[in-house]
Amino acid sequence: MPAEVQSFFQGFNFDTLLALISCLTGIVALFLGGAAYKQSQINKDSFNDKKEFKDESQDHSQKAGRDIVINQCDPSALAAISAANFESSLKLFYSQLEQKSSDNLQTIINESKKIIEENKINLGTYTKYDWINIYLENAKHTSNVYMQDIWSKVLVKELAEPGSFSFKTLDVLKNMSDEDFRLFENLCSIQINDSILQGEDTEKLLAWTSQIKLSEMGLLSLNNSRRWYTVPAQGENSIPNMERRRTIILKNQTEQDVDVEYSCYYLTSSAKELRQIASYTSNNEYFSYLCNKLKKTYEKKVDISLHNIIWTDGVGYRYSNEEITA
Repeated sequence: MPAEVQSFFQGFNFDTLLALISCLTGIVALFLGGAAYKQSQINKDSFNDKKEFKDESQDHSQKAGRDIVINQCDPSALAAISAANFESSLKLFYSQLEQKSSDNLQTIINESKKIIEENKINLGTYTKYDWINIYLENAKHTSNVYMQDIWSKVLVKELAEPGSFSFKTLDVLKNMSDEDFRLFENLCSIQINDSILQGEDTEKLLAWTSQIKLSEMGLLSLNNSRRWYTVPAQGENSIPNMERRRTIILKNQTEQDVDVEYSCYYLTSSAKELRQIASYTSNNEYFSYLCNKLKKTYEKKVDISLHNIIWTDGVGYRYSNEEITA
């Protein structure tokens, strides 16, 4: 398993594997009406996973009909609907969609079970059936392999650590394509303590149009915000980033407190939840951008330097005396 994927599971207890996935499968089967989990290859290839439907409307009956056409299902039954065959034609269409939903969920369940077994994840008793209900309803429409893997990680994380994902986050994820999620992982790679810098340093790595798109998806707040760190007179403060194992040290040689601050945009609550299961490598150069930005702004008031974190116990940390030159 890739190291970046394994890192997602570092917060789990791997001591024991409990076979609760079978219980979940039973819940899924009940949710879909019993027969939903019978294996079948009928019409399995009738959908094109690469095609998307983007629609903000609440008329799900219209969306379902358009999905049938967009995903290239056999339209003959729908096109030939008349008073005489109305019921049988719609039942045929429904059975095709139902089978695809069943196949999608079975794939997600199988991948979830694989993750649990390979990582020896300890699952306790899970009783949040409303969450399971909404999860299944949202996940069953996912045919894209990449997104099925994301839904599997969400399920495993939630079962191992109940409350990891809100209903709102499930709704955000439901409307994301694989390209959307990869864009989100790009955002994760540059974020610094759940925020990104405003301005050109960020736009070099994440275009403004991409930032707008992430905002529209409910993952990034573009409200003007600021972060600040008070550096006491003759004292110091720091901006640690544990993901990168680096820290910016702020030393104040003056007789007055100094507030070191910068403009930023914050990740939303849904983005912070989904970041737990995203696969990405943190961009160290971006953290250097922040250090250099602060140096230029506060060079006459505060000594600012970048260092590696060499030890941490999850609460405190120690850093190397040697400065990293950006």
